[in-house]
Amino acid sequence: MAKYAVIVESPTKAKKIQKYLGDDYKVVASFGHIRDLPPKEIGVTPEGVLHYELMEKGKKTFSQLKALAAEVGSANVYLASDPDREGEAISWHLSSLLRLNNPKRVKFHEITKTAILDALKNAGLIDLDLVHAYEARRGIDRLVGWKVSFPLSDFLGKQGLSAGRVQIPAVALLVERERKIRNHQKRKHYKSELAFFGDNPWVAKWVIPEQQRPEKVINNSTLDYYETGNYCFDRSLAEAAAACRQVQVKDYQAFPVERKPLPPLITTSLIQVGSQVFGYDPDQVMNAAQKLFEEGHITYHRTDEPNLASEAIEEIRRLASENNFPLPATPHRWESAANAQEAHEAIRPVDIRLEEAGDDEIQRSLYEIIRDRAFMSQLASATYHKQVITLQDLQGRFTYQAQGRVLKDPGFLSYNKPELLEDEEDPDAEHDDEILPALQPGSMLAVGEGEVIPHETTPPPRYTVDTLVKKLESLSIGRPSTYATLFNVLKARGYYSKDKRKKLLPTCTAEEVYDALYPAFQFAHLTFTSELEQQLDSIAGGKQVHRPLIVQVGQRLDTELTHLTGPKPQNGANEHGTVTRTPAMPDKTCTKCGKLMRFFAKGKYGPFYGCTGFADKSCSHTEKAG
Repeated sequence: MAKYAVIVESPTKAKKIQKYLGDDYKVVASFGHIRDLPPKEIGVTPEGVLHYELMEKGKKTFSQLKALAAEVGSANVYLASDPDREGEAISWHLSSLLRLNNPKRVKFHEITKTAILDALKNAGLIDLDLVHAYEARRGIDRLVGWKVSFPLSDFLGKQGLSAGRVQIPAVALLVERERKIRNHQKRKHYKSELAFFGDNPWVAKWVIPEQQRPEKVINNSTLDYYETGNYCFDRSLAEAAAACRQVQVKDYQAFPVERKPLPPLITTSLIQVGSQVFGYDPDQVMNAAQKLFEEGHITYHRTDEPNLASEAIEEIRRLASENNFPLPATPHRWESAANAQEAHEAIRPVDIRLEEAGDDEIQRSLYEIIRDRAFMSQLASATYHKQVITLQDLQGRFTYQAQGRVLKDPGFLSYNKPELLEDEEDPDAEHDDEILPALQPGSMLAVGEGEVIPHETTPPPRYTVDTLVKKLESLSIGRPSTYATLFNVLKARGYYSKDKRKKLLPTCTAEEVYDALYPAFQFAHLTFTSELEQQLDSIAGGKQVHRPLIVQVGQRLDTELTHLTGPKPQNGANEHGTVTRTPAMPDKTCTKCGKLMRFFAKGKYGPFYGCTGFADKSCSHTEKAG
């Protein structure tokens, strides 16, 4: 008979850990959450109190866990759900349901015998601040989804629409980007270059001055491309810059430049690389990573921290030294994001010497790139010899610049894995292998020829999965652990499709939802979720109380909902050029209770009306439509 019980989230993890602990321990799985807000009522009081109930799928599991807790005694139950905010909530729910007086909370970030035994030895208490942060997030998400989704569906006359604190800002990004593309007007702009001939020909580019930069707003549309550089729309000015035939060297610099390897993968970069390199959807990436973690192959995959543990770095350096790869004098470190929440180490193999792992192609390919990125992150920086020449015409009207870069020491690039650099931005790469002459400042140069190069402005590109994830992360919208679920919800609601190049296209429904909610609803604004995440972090740190925040959001939503009770959008194009629709059938009042009835286009016996009182169990009246 077992003396202790250890409750984890998944059966795969339970089997793995059971092998390490022996017969004195019984390791079982809760299968994630077994308690949550009720499915048929809001479950959040006006005072911000959340009411939970045992989930239907969790009833059998709860009976088994309750019997096991009684068998070993509540003092011998260890709660070992995942080491993040959601995992803390699962342990708290289990502790409450099992009535554990002094619950023992254990956390481990890799499934090895040493890590498991250390965690059991150093068992602590449930972090109630993390639980309160979870409750705030769960309560606010329920308020937004419950209060807004049904009225939104009624307002637009479309069944099954949903509103969410993270999904609507994501929709906003897609819609706003598409409208910039749609409203973009091509404009010709010009660049100029000067060519210098000789044994080693080279080119200097005209540096377009700041005053030539146009207004950022054209036809009420903010144009992203203006934010990345200066533009010259005056061809005569560009021709004057290209007509210069003698210049003076204002400055010459030659210096070494180091290029640091990319950091190990974290959750967001794993999703991005999985999409960019392999074409996997976020849920495929996260499901495969979960399996790799449960099998003990990688460390915990929900993390914001880009640095590795000291022991892991030492093992990587030993392996690199054995294989004659270059190492820096001191290990590389990276600055953590200011809003990092899951601050355990970056994703890495539990055993860096294990070259292959995984049960299928997705797992194996992700493991390989996790291992490669972790290993490469600790190799020496690459070193370049860089040259920069600054020139000026004799009247001081135009400035030109040339750059060159030559690789001197490959460092980490000797670990020849080009796919590892897919998501790296290296602005100097265009100057690779360009060798410039060493020039004296003040010297005069004859120009071989000048050229005006015409261009056309282009609209910003559509988002892909990886670029949208990167954008959401930069705006602190959502958390890495939620992105896979986010894309599943957006797809299920029909808010986006993909073009032939896997670019994300907002649907007509997405545009209608955006127009209905923005700008009236604060949660639809990009800044709301970012600011809320900061408040959740403050609650997790014990600096803020959670219930007043829930109350505040609920009261604001009640005020904002009046915007979904006015006239419906009419058929035809609106000011954005999109098409909105009236409901298929007019609104109807319930003859039983007087509440609004929603139209459903599809039912078991055809179209019908259903009373909105069904949501709070006050009325379930239906009427056939037509």
